Amino acid sequence: SRVNFMPHMRPAAEGQVSTADTPNRKRDKEKLEREWMLPEFGTQTLVRFETTDGTVLAVGYTSVLYGDHGPYVEFDKEHIRFDNWVLNTVKQHPNRFYDEWFADGGRVLLYDQLQTVHGQSCPPAGLSSVTNLRPEGYAAYKVGKCYLELSEFTVLKEGAPTSQ
Repeated sequence: SRVNFMPHMRPAAEGQVSTADTPNRKRDKEKLEREWMLPEFGTQTLVRFETTDGTVLAVGYTSVLYGDHGPYVEFDKEHIRFDNWVLNTVKQHPNRFYDEWFADGGRVLLYDQLQTVHGQSCPPAGLSSVTNLRPEGYAAYKVGKCYLELSEFTVLKEGAPTSQ
């Protein structure tokens, strides 16, 4: 199972606005909350993100960001267990939007955001990509945050890790 507990949803804080504002994003939100039980604005329960072999990737999260490239879990850097990730040093061109970190032999990818995508109205090609021609950018990625796309290689568990 992807989730071994029932997280308790936390209501949106004052000023928090859902990024699920188009049909594709609303569809993604419904699917993610149904399959992963992960609410958009966090939980009252401490959630940890692991690989299927139990390696801890992150503890806690900020929110779920719904964009035109699909849904991504947003983290502050202190949530990430960087010692369990490997930085991709191949894709280090100076104008890049993010650094890539790999875990689980490259099957799990974390984006460390270096620039916003403001002005990038169309997302890159991908299974979840939808072109909505947003002048403000295809997603509200924030510089200094990290983003993870949930997959069959990630598992959510409750509470602080006992090791790793």
